[in-house]
Amino acid sequence: MRLLALQASSVFEQYGGIEYYLDDLWQLCVEMDHSVDVVTAHRKALTLEPRPYGVHPVRLRRRGWRAKLENRYSWLLWKTFFDRARATRPDFLVSTHVSLGPLVWSVSRLLGIPYLSNAYGIEVWGDMRIQDKAALKACAGILSISAWTQSRLTEQGFPVNSIHIVHPRLDSAFEHLPLVHRSLSGKLKLLSVSRLDACEQYKGQDEVLKALALLRERGIDCDYTIVGDGTDRPRLEALTQQLGLEGNVVFAGAVPSRADLAFYYRSHDVFILPSRFGRWEGKWRGEGFGIVYLEAAAFQLPSLAYNYGGVTDIVDNGLNGLLTRPDVHSLADAIAEMSTDRAANRQMGLNAYEKVNRRFQREAIAQELKWALASVSSSLLKAPRLGTGKAFQSPEPDGL
Repeated sequence: MRLLALQASSVFEQYGGIEYYLDDLWQLCVEMDHSVDVVTAHRKALTLEPRPYGVHPVRLRRRGWRAKLENRYSWLLWKTFFDRARATRPDFLVSTHVSLGPLVWSVSRLLGIPYLSNAYGIEVWGDMRIQDKAALKACAGILSISAWTQSRLTEQGFPVNSIHIVHPRLDSAFEHLPLVHRSLSGKLKLLSVSRLDACEQYKGQDEVLKALALLRERGIDCDYTIVGDGTDRPRLEALTQQLGLEGNVVFAGAVPSRADLAFYYRSHDVFILPSRFGRWEGKWRGEGFGIVYLEAAAFQLPSLAYNYGGVTDIVDNGLNGLLTRPDVHSLADAIAEMSTDRAANRQMGLNAYEKVNRRFQREAIAQELKWALASVSSSLLKAPRLGTGKAFQSPEPDGL
């Protein structure tokens, strides 16, 4: 099977959850003997490290909000994608973000090539632009990052049989790591890992700080490390000082790669990222999945989070972590429980380790991807190919 994807960014442009997810997805496709080419926008000097799939960067120059407009409406990006699609005639086009859907849809209509679309989280949970929603409805299949996002789409009228869950996978470097022997005494050490973006305050580090202040009033003292950097860091640092928690909270800054996170995962007791879910200030907020929960589990860390979003695909309450109601008092109660019952933490950590190495390792996610592509191909066998009036010819099932 041949795939041609359109991306707004890649691991060459920036390192983030979506970029990692797509990079893993394309590598899995190649391992399954599919051919993948990616047309991607870029706005800075790139060092193109070797990839098993083709990368075709398109130089764009706008910054800030103009960059988002340019991704949606760039003639150069569209033409590069169209020319490559016309030259290579892939079996599927792929829109890697709902905002790119109209560009991919237009190429699909012009060339008669069906297309797939990725769906992550807030961008498809509601309030989509009319053209984005229309393009998403017109695609041959949706690859959803989680059951949570799948459920949000079905609530908007998308047929459930067109939405196929392909989770992010645990990085191969984190599979089946040696067990970490943690102390069952001393202060509980909490860890958060995420980008500190002012537009992503829903991730909940401020909720943790408020919960720690409540616990101090009860005589429970915990340490908290925040890994990550961004425009929201000054607000969180100011809140830390306001609550008098300077001696308990460490801002570790950004970590350049997954491997560099190992030190922090090994030296803490609980991973905590209580992301909120909902619509406020005119936008949907929440966690579409959360690869960091997988990484924490690989180091036998139980996770503590609110009972919302993609984390519910990962954490089973009371088994490999705790899920609480979305309020600071419930969060404080859960931290207190984990602070006093360290043996339970250890068992939940071992359960998290077992699940992540069974459910989210390479072979398991490859199977999800295999069935998703096979299902979409099967549904198109008797359907007219777009713009041609001819039946779409799916690759042989064995090729999947």
